[in-house]
Amino acid sequence: MKKFSRILVVLAVLSMAIGLMTGCGNKKSEKSDNQSSVEQIKKNGKIKVGVFSDKPPFGYVDKNGKNQGYDVVLAHRLAKDLLGDENKVEFVLVEAASRVEFLQSNKVDVILANFTVTDERKEVVDYALPYMKVSLGVVSPNGKVITDVKQLKGKKLIVNKGTTAETYFTQKYPDIAWVGVEKNINVAALAVRKYTQLEQQPDNMLYIQGDAEVIDTWFAQGEVDVIHLNFSDPWPKKRAHKKRLSNHAFIARYAHILKPDGEIQMKTDNSALFEYSLMEFQEEGWRLKEVSVDYRREEHAEDVITEYERRFLEKGQPIYRAVFVKNGKEKDAPFPEK
Repeated sequence: MKKFSRILVVLAVLSMAIGLMTGCGNKKSEKSDNQSSVEQIKKNGKIKVGVFSDKPPFGYVDKNGKNQGYDVVLAHRLAKDLLGDENKVEFVLVEAASRVEFLQSNKVDVILANFTVTDERKEVVDYALPYMKVSLGVVSPNGKVITDVKQLKGKKLIVNKGTTAETYFTQKYPDIAWVGVEKNINVAALAVRKYTQLEQQPDNMLYIQGDAEVIDTWFAQGEVDVIHLNFSDPWPKKRAHKKRLSNHAFIARYAHILKPDGEIQMKTDNSALFEYSLMEFQEEGWRLKEVSVDYRREEHAEDVITEYERRFLEKGQPIYRAVFVKNGKEKDAPFPEK
C-alpha cells in the first residue's frame, strides 16, 4: 500500500500512561469464560505475549530475527513469576490496530506493546497498573522543524493505525489529511474493514482503490509531500516493465503531484526491481538522497514495518530502500507513453 504523507520532527505534545493488558474477551463475561486467566495460562504451560516488531527500545525484532526490547524482558519476567521458567513465553507479533482483537480472540494472553490506557479500551479489556509513561511526537525534516502542533495545519502526517497518536491527531487536528492508495480491491477492502473496526473513526482519512497510472487526477500539481512505494509488484518479466511503479511513466506523474522538494521513499525485497528503479530515477533526473541494500540491519524507529516487510525479515531477507528527491531537473509533463 502506498501512503502519501510528510514524515514530520519529534515534539512532545501529550503525556500517556502505557499499560500492561491481559485479555479478557468481553468484560461482561464470567471469569470462567476467560481463556487468558492466570489459571488457564498455568494449565497451558506457557504465556502468549503480543509484542511489536518495530518499536525499539520497547519491542522489536533484531537483525537475527529475535525479539528484543524492554517489553520482551518484562514478558520473560512474567513467565518466570507465573510458570517458574522465563523461557515459557511465546511471542506473537501484533499491529497497533490489532491489539484488542488479538486479546478478545485469545490469540494472546497478554499485550505488552505500548498500549495506552483509555476509557474506550477499558470497556473491553483489563489493564494492569501502568509500567511507564511516554509522550506523543512528530518527526519533521531538518530545516523545517515543527515546534508547535499548530504548524501541522495544512500538512500531511502519517501515523500508525490503531494508536492513540492516530486518535489524538485526527480528532484534534482535522485539517491534517491522511491518504492510503491500493490497486488490489481485496487488499483495499481489508484496509477499509480495519478502519471500520477502529474505536473512533476519523473523517479526515481517505482510502483510494485504483490504479496509480491516473494518480495525477487524484491530486493537484504540487500537492503531495512524500510518496511511499512499499513492496510494490516487481513485474519480473521484461515485457511487463511498463507496469512497474518505478517505471519512467509513473515517475513523471509523481513529479507532477509532488511539491518542489517532494520525495519518493521506496522499499522492496526484490533486488532486480531495486536496481531497475535506481536506473529509472537517475534517468529521469532525480537526486538519490539515501540508499541501503540492508535497511533493517540497523534500527529505524521512525519507519513503520509493513506486514510484507515483517514476513521478509522473519525469513532473513534483506530490505532494499532508497529515497529519491525531486530537484527541478526531472521530467514532468507531458507524460511519456507507458
